[in-house]
Amino acid sequence: MYLTVSKALTSLFSFTVDWPLNETLHPPSSPTFYLSTQWTSSIVFPKRDRRAAHWSLLAEKPCRKRNGTLYEAWRAMTLLSLEEDPEATSLLSKRHSWVKRRVVPDLGEKKRGALGGTCLNVGCIPSKAMLNNSHIYHQTLHDIKSRGIDVDGVSLNLPNMLKAKDTSVTGLTKGVEGLFKKYKVDYIKGTGSFVSANKLKVDLLEGGEEQIEAKNVIIATGSDAMAFPGVPFDEERIVSSTGALSLQEVPKKLTVIGGGVIGLELGSVWSRLGAEVTVVEFMSGIGGVGIDEEIAKSFQKILTKQGFKFKLNTKVTSLKREGDVVTIEVEGAKDGKKETLTSDVVLVAIGRRPYTDGLNLEAIG
Repeated sequence: MYLTVSKALTSLFSFTVDWPLNETLHPPSSPTFYLSTQWTSSIVFPKRDRRAAHWSLLAEKPCRKRNGTLYEAWRAMTLLSLEEDPEATSLLSKRHSWVKRRVVPDLGEKKRGALGGTCLNVGCIPSKAMLNNSHIYHQTLHDIKSRGIDVDGVSLNLPNMLKAKDTSVTGLTKGVEGLFKKYKVDYIKGTGSFVSANKLKVDLLEGGEEQIEAKNVIIATGSDAMAFPGVPFDEERIVSSTGALSLQEVPKKLTVIGGGVIGLELGSVWSRLGAEVTVVEFMSGIGGVGIDEEIAKSFQKILTKQGFKFKLNTKVTSLKREGDVVTIEVEGAKDGKKETLTSDVVLVAIGRRPYTDGLNLEAIG
């Protein structure tokens, strides 16, 4: 009798592996590599197997019935992780005994050395902090007077707003680190790469090197912002979403290349703080692939009222920085009409790519 383990690696990939059904569930004996930060496995038991109803598997939860079949699910742990999944840490030492350590290499040139991955450090958490604080500032300037509240001398203190954002991030990353200590998870700060299928080399942030051997490794390295072809980010005038969270002054003109949720969110932050924002999008609507058309249209109306300008069905053909000015050449995707835009800062938000740089994946074999 076998358990069927379905691993949903991403929304695009899935496959099935069979493991023998024993009284105790063990990992595969051969090295297995999973490219996912959110690996969820479902154990499917035949209805006739009543033993399953009494099992408390690795997640230490009773099985539940669904459509006459018993299921149990758990989140797998990460051994090698550039992008940490903090939700998984509490399961590690008690419920996944074959996973002994985590390695957290840094991303990019600036050594991160902090848990929580993209979302916590340079994604959802800091962007929501900036959205909230910029909303309060914008509302104070433009809305509260009509509500019978008079406030004089309102001004923006951008350094303090950025500091408040960083404080929110630091508090949460330290909290995750505290969970690691609580559940006795070894946390190694450094840049990890494969030496072989079972051996990892870590260049430690504090200097030196450490090697770790493991039977199974889950690669959960996350993603990185895609640059405009041939134009690398300088994170000053041509910025990624990471750079857009730390601009040291409010740009007079901000051009956003890509009308997906990331570009619109960060564009909204700087629009509220006083920037003139123009969004260039190749598609005929905003919000990215898969967004409901009615919602996208309503959202565009809200942002237009806020001051956004949109150039839809438009592609960028050239991007060039000259001093403190960035020149953007655009062209109509349908009519071929050409136009030249200038901007103080350009946010390139055209998507993200898997982050596997420096892992030396060839060594896996």
